[in-house]
Order: sequence, then C-alpha cells, then structure tokens
Amino acid sequence: MKNIDLKKLNMEFLNNGYCHLNILNHFKTELDFIQNDLAIYDSKYWSYIIKYGDFEKDIPVNKFSDKIKKHYENSIQHHSLGQFAFFFKRMCQDHNLDIPITKSFNLAYKLVNSSEFTILLEKITGRNIGNTSQFYINQFDKGEFLGIHSDRGNNIGIAINITKNWLPTFGGVTHILDQSLDVIDSLTPTFGEMFIFDSKSKEIPHFVSTVSVRRPEKRMAIIVRFD
Repeated sequence: MKNIDLKKLNMEFLNNGYCHLNILNHFKTELDFIQNDLAIYDSKYWSYIIKYGDFEKDIPVNKFSDKIKKHYENSIQHHSLGQFAFFFKRMCQDHNLDIPITKSFNLAYKLVNSSEFTILLEKITGRNIGNTSQFYINQFDKGEFLGIHSDRGNNIGIAINITKNWLPTFGGVTHILDQSLDVIDSLTPTFGEMFIFDSKSKEIPHFVSTVSVRRPEKRMAIIVRFD
C-alpha cells in the first residue's frame, strides 16, 4: 500500500510488541460511513461492559439504571485501589442481550475480515491472520475507563479509532506501559489510527485513561482479536 512503511512497522511490531498507523487514506469511505452511521443510534443499541473483582457483565444501557449506577461506583472503587476494572459501552453481537445490530457494525465486521485488510495485517505482523475470535465497537463517555491489562491468548489484537475531533486533553488515551508499569508511550485516538498489539508472544500492559469531558463526538473504536 502506498505511503505505508511496512518494513518499519514490522520492525516496531517485532521489537516492541505493538505498532500503529493511520489507515484513513486506504479505508476512508468505510470509516466515514461507520462513524456517521454510529452517531444516529441511541442507547438501546449499546451495552455497558463492566468489570470489577469477580463481577464482569454486559448490561443494556437502557435497563437497570439503579444497578448500573452501583456497578459504576464499585468499578471506580476497585480502580482507585489499583485493581483491574473497567466501565465503558460497547456494541456487540450477543443474542442474550437482545440488542439490534446496526449497518455500521456489519460494515466494520466486513472491513476487518476483507482480504485487503487482512493482507495488510499479515505484511505488518509477518503472521497468518485467522478468524476473528472477538469483535465489538467500544464507546467511552465522560467518567468511563479501561484499567491496566495485557491481552493474551490470541494472535493479534487491533483497535481502529473512529472518533473525529478528539484531543488528548479529553482523556481516552491509550497508554503503553513497561513491565514496571511506567508509561513508555501514549497513543491518541485520532480518526483512522489503528493500533496493533501482539497478544501471542508478548505481554504489553496498557490502559485507556478516563474520559474527562462529555462531547457530542464520542470516543469510539473498532476492537478485534484475531486467531
């Protein structure tokens, strides 16, 4: 692909366990449609994905408001104690949730499984790209976060940012850590920016900082894990 230094990205991926590039020039039509289409869907299309202690569950956004508030308080408490926790929204295909699937969701799934896209990943990572073992679109609003973790058990993981007009001062930044949990890199969720993580050979601790503002343009990303 033009304007993509595949050799440099491959070296970064092999040496660091992650790399990032902007794919907007190559998939602009699809990413623009996904971003614009997602903006029209209200809360019934999203669930809260919540984790603290032994509790981990998806709860539809428009249900159980009192329980969700309590779960949020619990997740913040565990997070403040340095324990792994998260609280954000996502759009996923889970028949148990009875949440409708959108055009943007289907197009995003089609995009990341297209031959053009998977060939690009293979050239960057030097690996065969298998099936998608996990796929969803996340959304972070004010106060929502994802604590420190390392993605393991698959081949690679990717996050494609689909938020326009986002500044790092708004929060929602992906911070990469070393094994001492010191920040070594910070990745701003620029529209079209794709982060690629090694989830097979290396542990790459990272987290998404708490979003500090409420904006019309939500902090969103397409999340995929490949076998």
